[in-house]
Amino acid sequence: MYNLMMSTPPAKKVVDHVYCLSRFVDMDQKVEFALPKKTPLDKLLKEQLFNKINPDVIFVVGNQAFGCHGVVMRHFCELYANCLPTGMIVSLPLAKITPDGFYLAYESMLLEEFYSPRGKLLELLQAAHYLFIPRLVSQVFRCLGDRQIYSEMDALATYFEAKKQKRWGIAKLMLTCVHKYFLPLVCTDEFREMDVKCLCKLLTSDSLAVQQEIEVFYSALYWIYSDYDKRKHHANVVLKTVRYVLMPPLFLLTIGAHLHELTPRVSDELLPHLHKAMLFQQKAGLGLIDEDEIQIRHRCWITDPACFYQNKEIMLKRNSIFTPIDFITYLDKLDCAASFLNRIKEN
Repeated sequence: MYNLMMSTPPAKKVVDHVYCLSRFVDMDQKVEFALPKKTPLDKLLKEQLFNKINPDVIFVVGNQAFGCHGVVMRHFCELYANCLPTGMIVSLPLAKITPDGFYLAYESMLLEEFYSPRGKLLELLQAAHYLFIPRLVSQVFRCLGDRQIYSEMDALATYFEAKKQKRWGIAKLMLTCVHKYFLPLVCTDEFREMDVKCLCKLLTSDSLAVQQEIEVFYSALYWIYSDYDKRKHHANVVLKTVRYVLMPPLFLLTIGAHLHELTPRVSDELLPHLHKAMLFQQKAGLGLIDEDEIQIRHRCWITDPACFYQNKEIMLKRNSIFTPIDFITYLDKLDCAASFLNRIKEN
């Protein structure tokens, strides 16, 4: 049988091409086409950051957990600038930072306009200090020192809170802002229980609002004799805070004549200060001291119309003598610090 398949010759290529497709098509040429509508990337990222969507780091403070974005923490907190990997769970010590403080600190990183409750400023400062956020620390301190937005009563409340937390640095700072609330403070239990370092910081303030330096002197004695057995060894440093040269000469003479009525420890510490002040006043009265050499630091002098040891013209008797009993009786009548602040007048 004749094999047709074997007799058919193989097909031949008409043209043997050796060129690639790239000869006819430019693969690098840009093709324009319409993209589907989508949310801008910057807006999408802002929404995720501000709304805390898909957090990649968890911070645990006490029994509360906070989902955060690592990029935010690394940018604002120098504590985590180079050591906060994605997916990490960080436990923060409750003794160093509170949940409210951490929440407020993180909110301050996200928001352009940030508001903090007055009562939480100390916790915010604690969080900013622990997380090492220098700009936030400086802003909180600036707020604490601004009397237009943070009153003297707020500063006093912050002092008590700082004292409770044993943050003595903040407590001392707040005492320098007491100013016109000094006399209402003296009649409180908190003043009698005040730490000696905080007391000295308070009594040395130039902005202490008093009617006479005698009131500062009586306040120092009031603190010492509130617990004499435990505080008699502090008499030296406490009595040094009083500016005896600002007292009337007659008062210095009267106190000097009645030193025997005080306890021996207090009278021994007080005598050198009285002698030095009397000598200074005598030299100044005789003109033996040039005015350029007289550098006396004054207080913030005020007048309280309700103070009963004043004369009929509602002017403080600078040269009059009033007893410690008069001072304590006056303090007992200061039942409201707000009303006291409204009626006093700066001299």
